[in-house]
Formats: sequence, structure tokens, C-alpha cells
Amino acid sequence: MLISRRLLLFIYLMLLVLAAVIFDNLISFRVNAALEIAERNLTTVQMSISGASTNAANHLRILQHVAQENFSEIHSTAPHPLFSALAENLDKKSYSLQAIPPMIKKEDSSYLVGGGTIPDLSSQKATEIDLALRLNPLFKDIKQQVPSATWIYYYSANHFINMYPYEPQALLWSDDWMTHPLFTETKPAKNPQRSLRWHEAYVDEAGKGLMTSLVAPVFDKNDRFRAMVGIDFTLGSLHQYLAGPGLELGTTLLVDGRGNVLADPAQDMLQETTVPQLQDSLPPALQASVNTILTLPPNKYHDLAGWKIFVMDIENTPWRLIFLVDLNKLWLQTLSNMWAE
Repeated sequence: MLISRRLLLFIYLMLLVLAAVIFDNLISFRVNAALEIAERNLTTVQMSISGASTNAANHLRILQHVAQENFSEIHSTAPHPLFSALAENLDKKSYSLQAIPPMIKKEDSSYLVGGGTIPDLSSQKATEIDLALRLNPLFKDIKQQVPSATWIYYYSANHFINMYPYEPQALLWSDDWMTHPLFTETKPAKNPQRSLRWHEAYVDEAGKGLMTSLVAPVFDKNDRFRAMVGIDFTLGSLHQYLAGPGLELGTTLLVDGRGNVLADPAQDMLQETTVPQLQDSLPPALQASVNTILTLPPNKYHDLAGWKIFVMDIENTPWRLIFLVDLNKLWLQTLSNMWAE
């Protein structure tokens, strides 16, 4: 009888151990399955952002090419109708398109603003303004093909900007714009390869909030730097990509290589006045590891301070997705969903 009781107790203990092992394996399986689902959907997010950025880059290359070709072509002497509508601003130091001529629809017009006085029609600057205004049909097409774009523009070294879409009094000219990093880092001295570049996030001068820009230099037929063309995107417009089944397990961030946060579902980028930093968006346990997170090898999960971290690079951009999962919270959530088992 004693042997039988010991045997039964042993069997009972073995069953408990077996049940515990099975349950532990089941929880691990559920946790890993959840992480795999999140990984697949992160790939979808990555492809969506990569596709959108590639689309924008392709259209900007077309804009750059057309702008450069305009300097090589002979145009009619009749000025663009919008040129005649330019008016001096109240500051007496700049001019802008304050009203659209009746024969032009708003969707076919841009907003042009420049420093100094309105140039004489026979001047080189007037010719360049005319060339910039003739880009408007292409601006309109790009806006239709890249609907998330906020501004599309021609930013001249001759102290004027032609921007689409038209918004009266979108901004007044400031000479400070000629030393803005957005412009100076596109010039040959900072960009000898003449490449397209994603500029780091900044505050929009026209009041659209936090912005990031894809820009490219423009050269004339004599190989002189003349302008920059660009497409702006508000950071708020990037939030739409950071969602999908399984991603509710953690936090998804889009950041650039300098640690600027471009998209974070927990922050309203339209209300921010300074660019959020990754360190401030991380949970306390990870804040000291910001440099490590920015350089983690992509396309795999990493364990760090009780968190699972998955990173993915966005093709043709200096951006990366960072997905943060609190392991303790994930295990507790998994257990709560398995209470019956």
C-alpha cells in the first residue's frame, strides 16, 4: 500500500511537471506566434513606406529634370499670366502672388514669394521666375500622384520660392531662408554628388507643423547651381502607416538616423513645436540605450532590458522602423487570454 501511494504521488508529480512544461511551451508558442504576426505586419508597413518614398523620389527626379531642361529651352517672350499678378508686399522688401488672375483656376496656380522688388521683365531673375511658374502643371500632377505631399516647390538661389498648392499669404519672404539648412545642404558644397536627399525634420515656415523634405539640386545648361526642388511631408501624414494587426502588442516608431522621431502614434505631430527625440519616446528602461537601438542589425528581434526590439530599414531613406515590446506585459497578456486552458 505504501509503495502504491508513493507511486501515485510520483505519477501525480510527474503529471504536474508535464502539465507545467506543456503549459510553458504553449505560452512560449503563443508569445512567439504573436511576435511573428507583428513581424509580418511590420514588413507590410515597411513596404508601404518604402513604396511611398520611392514614388515621391521618382516624381522629384522628373521635376528636377524638367526644371533643368527649362534652362536650355527657348520660351516665348510673353510672361506667364501669374507673373503679371505679382504685387509688392506691405513690408516694401518683398513681393508675392496675393491674388490669382481671373483666367487661372486656383488648382492651376502656385504661391510665389520673393525678396526685394519685382524684377524687370527683361532681367535674368524675371526669366527664372517665369520658368519656375511654368512648372505649375507638373506641380499639380505630382500633388495628384503623391497626395500626402504638403508642398511641392522650386526654391531659387535668386531669392524666391514658387510653391504648390496656392495658399494666399502662406508666408512672407525672409532672407534667412537662404541660409536654412534645407537649402544650404542641397548646394554643391554640401552635396557634391548632386543627389536627392531626405532632409531631417524641422518646423515648417508656413505653419504646417513638423515637416520632412525630399530635395534635389537644379543646375542650368552652364552647370551653375540655380535652385532646389522639393516635396514636403508633414510628420503627421506619416502616422497612417504605423498600424496593422499584431502591432498593438507594442509601440511602433519611425525615426531617422539622428534619432529624430518622424512618426509616433502616441504623439500629435501637428501640435508639436519641436522635433521629438527617440530618447524621450522610449520607456525609461531603454532610454540609456538609444544609440544601441539606432544601430541594431535590422530584420530580427533583439532582447534588451526586458524588451523585445525589432528594427527594419526603409529603402532609399535614412529612416528605420523600431518596434518595442514589453516582454513582461506580453506574457501577462498571453496568460490572461489563456485562463481557461
